Amino acid sequence: QNPTPDTGGIIEKGWFRYYVNTAAQLAGAQMRGCIVLPTSRPLQIVQSWDLGFDGEEGHSRVAAAVWARYDVGYFQLARNAKWRNYPESKKYFKTVQQTEPWKRAIKKLIERKANGPALIAELKGLPEGNGIACGTDGKLGIAPVDSKEMRLTVHSDKFETGQVFILDPSVDPTITDYVQEMVSFPKGSADDEVDVTTQALDALSDAYGRYLNALRNMKPAR
Repeated sequence: QNPTPDTGGIIEKGWFRYYVNTAAQLAGAQMRGCIVLPTSRPLQIVQSWDLGFDGEEGHSRVAAAVWARYDVGYFQLARNAKWRNYPESKKYFKTVQQTEPWKRAIKKLIERKANGPALIAELKGLPEGNGIACGTDGKLGIAPVDSKEMRLTVHSDKFETGQVFILDPSVDPTITDYVQEMVSFPKGSADDEVDVTTQALDALSDAYGRYLNALRNMKPAR
């Protein structure tokens, strides 16, 4: 596995902040400045899903996460990225709806690409389909408009100013894989969790639309 670069991409490794779920876990935290997850009710909480196309062997990398917004910032409460075929993806989606913290995130953001539309169609009318968010065109599912780079760039200030919190490695040892993907983007080999992250931050950010429009309207320097 390649070492994670500290700088060079849109997001820098040192910008991440870390948390643990309970005060008892704080003593074992590995990252400096680690905090305890706020006990207050989150202002917003969402699920974010990115389902790829089935590849030659019938599997694609499926990424999903639960993100919440608190007064102090944006917290990734759960994440999963694994190679699954479509039936496995659908089963996993339905299963996690009954578990914490997924069942608290009623709003479900499913990217309207690859296997996303198939899942949305199958979930219509089922309990697991409640809360599937619509895109700006009013249709079920989220249809990205801008490039992956721009969608992450508009949220880079949140990372740089220490507003984005992820689980400490002492609680989730695989969080280093997430950091590597984020920091390596756009030159890394994977970007599924990048898409899931930006999709969630879009939904949780009041100022996202205003910021995005400002970027779109910027005139290139002559």
